[in-house]
Order: sequence, then structure tokens, then C-alpha cells
Amino acid sequence: MHIHLKNIRLFEETATHKLYQCQSAHQSLPGQSLLLAEQTLEILRCRQLENTYEWVIQVPCKSHLTTEADVELIGTGTTFTPAEPVYVFAEGAGVSMALHWLDNLRQSVGNKQCRKLIRTVILAQSEGFNFAPTPSTFILPDLPSNMIAAVPLLEDLSIASRLCCDEFQPGCFEGSLADLMLAKDNVVTDATWLGFMSKQTAQAINDKFGEAAMLSIVRD
Repeated sequence: MHIHLKNIRLFEETATHKLYQCQSAHQSLPGQSLLLAEQTLEILRCRQLENTYEWVIQVPCKSHLTTEADVELIGTGTTFTPAEPVYVFAEGAGVSMALHWLDNLRQSVGNKQCRKLIRTVILAQSEGFNFAPTPSTFILPDLPSNMIAAVPLLEDLSIASRLCCDEFQPGCFEGSLADLMLAKDNVVTDATWLGFMSKQTAQAINDKFGEAAMLSIVRD
């Protein structure tokens, strides 16, 4: 679907990415992303205002957006609401999709119910995160004791989170999401889970924990 973004403005920049806020007449759902000149842009948030939708999108730092843009909305979105508490696993481009989904869930059911439905969020990247991890205030005995890095936004919402990274990052598990979930000492035997990940990672976790309650496959 081709859509138009307007009122685009840069509001935050990290070492690797830029965050833009914009508006559109169209809604996006978790699991979807944007395509602009053969470049994929990740959607972090889409909230309905009175007569429009307000989006937050993430683009690589080398890219730049003007005040308006025509883009293609790609991917299959989800409005899934879990019926019981779940673990949330995400890697790569799926990290932004997971955060988008969590934001939508929070808008739909409220902060208190959202905290009840989300047991733990585990996010994985190969080279680091586009936010500054913070030491978690939650103790998670099923995970390594030195794995304490968390997502600041989720800490503020009282949702437990942990981080994995292939490259060393303080407080993060050093390795992939599959490495963590398949390690003998790092298992959660009663996991009802959902994921935003590659087919390969999904299959590895499926083989150990059973099929996901909801799964969005992202590019490797």
C-alpha cells in the first residue's frame, strides 16, 4: 500500500539511527514497516489522534527525510492480544516491531493490564541497541545473574526486560537470542511466548518450547 507521510520532523538522533515523528491518514500495525527508495524504515509507534495518525519511525543515521514523503507500507500487521501472560522475544528488525506491539497493547488494555500480560521481554541485536540500556530493577532467576541490562522505557512501565547482543555490551547476554534460549542453564520451561524474529530463530525456539502464540517473521 502506498501512503503519504507529512509533518515529518527529526526529534532524536543516536550513533546509528534517527527518530522521526510524522503524521499520516493511514494506520500501521506491529509487524509492518515502510519501504522508501528500496530502503526499509522501521515503525516504532502509531497512535490515533483526532483526525490523523501520529507515527514514530526509525531510519539509519546516514539517511535523511524531508518534511513529506510517499512511502510503501509493507508486511502483515497484527492486533494480537494475549489471553494469558506471555514472554516476548524479538531480534533485529523485530525489536522495533515488538516495541510497536507493546505500545499498541498498552493503549488497548491500559498500563495495569499490560503489566499483567507481559512476563518478560527479551530483545536481541547483533551490534548494539538504539537506546542506552539501564540496569534492571527486576530479578529474573531463570536468566544469568550478570544479564542485567534492560530497556529504560519498559523499566518505567514496570515491565521486566533483558537484552542480548552478539558483540559485548555491559549487562547484556553475549550471543544471539537463539543462543540464550537454547542454553541448558537458561531455559524457561513454562513459556507461553510470542515473537518477532527470523524463521531460523523461530524454528529453534519452537523445537524447544512449542509453537508461539503469535509470530511475526522478519528479514534475517
